[in-house]
Amino acid sequence: MASVQLIEEEAIKIAIVSFDQTITYSGEQIEPLWTLTNFKIQGDSILIFRGPLRVRRNELVDVKDFIEEGEKRELVISSDDAINFIIEHFDQQPPSLRLMYHRLRILSMIVKENLESMKRVELQREGTDLYRDGKKLNVAVATISSGSGKIHLALNIGVKGAPPGVKVLGLQELGVSEEELKVFAETVAKKYRDEVLDIEQDITKTRTF
Repeated sequence: MASVQLIEEEAIKIAIVSFDQTITYSGEQIEPLWTLTNFKIQGDSILIFRGPLRVRRNELVDVKDFIEEGEKRELVISSDDAINFIIEHFDQQPPSLRLMYHRLRILSMIVKENLESMKRVELQREGTDLYRDGKKLNVAVATISSGSGKIHLALNIGVKGAPPGVKVLGLQELGVSEEELKVFAETVAKKYRDEVLDIEQDITKTRTF
């Protein structure tokens, strides 16, 4: 397994795998405790890694994707090169799928805001998906287990390897250079972490009746 650098060790840990070492996202990574099992990072966490997407029908979490695309091909979600965010939260027991989808939307909005401010581009958001000129930048899903909630968001770096007939957009098309990729990913992770923790602070300062 690739080595990982723990760059933030707070209530929500942030870690990044060197972009020189790729990991293929297959759907396995959204299973509970995957980050602990593979990288010994315990608790609420955001793990960033680079690598292709290769999700087959039997690994799909999003049933709508299976209904719409699953009968067309065995490999339903694919990309040759992407930045992947794997997020796991244990703060609500039992875990809430509704809460995880709210958090996924926050993450998508953070990505949108950062790209628009970095590169002076305009993106369209539909739910958790980001587009420009009808071309899709990302894939995203949330799920829960009995013990934790999880998020996977992947951003295409290039446009190669997409399923046939799918119009995709890559970070390279938006002007994000190779040198900027890691800093961009870390910035997104930190801003997401800050949003979640700020909400916790709001809760603890508010009088209820």
